[in-house]
Formats: sequence, structure tokens, C-alpha cells
Amino acid sequence: MAGDIKRLYLAFNVYKNFDLKEARELIVKKEEQYLKILNESKEVRPYLHHYPAGSRNFELPLTFKSSKEDFAYPLPPNMRVLQY
Repeated sequence: MAGDIKRLYLAFNVYKNFDLKEARELIVKKEEQYLKILNESKEVRPYLHHYPAGSRNFELPLTFKSSKEDFAYPLPPNMRVLQY
């Protein structure tokens, strides 16, 4: 039975300098890792509209900053920040 999760959005701030090649490799690696975790989760699977979830169902923007004080922005009301 398909659930309501059609698209996932995870945003991260990265506080390290990368060249373009390294940044692309990081984005691909992280997307693959999170999709693997998502698709292997027995708890989440019943709620996924598309299984297995693929890159079309997943968005992973990374913001590269030189320091944590670079800028701040308000989050939309339907988004939450998870820190670990």
C-alpha cells in the first residue's frame, strides 16, 4: 500500500572548502547513502509513494559556507531543523 511520502528534502550546510569536482562527488555520495538508508527502512517503506525511492523522489541541497556566521535564513513553517 502506497503512503503519502512522494518526495523527500534534506538540506545541509557544509563548512569546508571544496572544489567543484569534490562538491559533486560529495553530493552524489550523500544522496546514495541516504537513499540506501531510506529504502532499507522497514518502518518507512509502507509510507513511500514510490518504492524503491530514487533520485527523482529525493532532493539533497548542500550549502557550502566558509563559517557558521555567513548568513541565516528563516525556514518555511513546514520544515524542521535536525542537528546531530
